[in-house]
Parts: sequence; C-alpha cells; structure tokens
Amino acid sequence: MVADDVRFGSALPPVRAVDLSDLAPEVAGPLVALLAAVDGLGSLDEVDVDGRAADAVAAVIGQARSRLAVRQARMVAVIEADGLWSTQARSLSTWVARRYDVSARTAQVTVRLGRALRDHLPLTTCR
Repeated sequence: MVADDVRFGSALPPVRAVDLSDLAPEVAGPLVALLAAVDGLGSLDEVDVDGRAADAVAAVIGQARSRLAVRQARMVAVIEADGLWSTQARSLSTWVARRYDVSARTAQVTVRLGRALRDHLPLTTCR
C-alpha cells in the first residue's frame, strides 16, 4: 500500500508518498490507521464547531503531535544506529531535514531527542 499524497494548502508541496507494502502488517497497520484518523479530521470544518469544541480539537491535535514527535525521534535513533542515512548525507541532522522536509533546527532537535531517549532514558519506551 502507498500512503496518499496530501495537500494542506495550495502553497505547500505535496507530502511524499510512503510505500508501506514492504512493511510487516504490525508496522503498516498502525500507520494506515494513523493516516485514516488524520484524514478523518478533514471532515471537521471550523465553521461547524464552536469555540469550546475547537479548543478540544486543537488540544488533542497538540497532544497527538507531541506524542508523534517522540515516536519519530525514537525511530530516528534506530535509523542512526542502522546507518541507513550515512550514504546520503554527512550528518544525521542534515539527512533528517532533507528526508522529512523540516528545518535544520527541527531536525537537530529530533536527533537530539532521539539520542537522549535511546541513550539516557531507555526505560521511557512504550512497551
């Protein structure tokens, strides 16, 4: 399966599709469900909700974004250990910035968080 390209506005480039067909079902399944849940939020129109509901939606999106950032950082630490990035960039931060289309600063924060979680806080993993 291939995750659909998504446009979040005409000024932004489309998100690159990710081929999930080579992944084990226990990995691909939650990713497909995540994309479906995000797509489901598209049905919420800001004119259809009041301020209280909009606040709840924004808060839940913030919580989800924070949790996803931690999961992404943990995956980046695995990628670093695997060496997958080293043939394509001189530093992991550069690779992350290019691969995930984020700023250099965001990439550095992601790499630093992933390393800290892996090296200094391994018991914080969700198992």
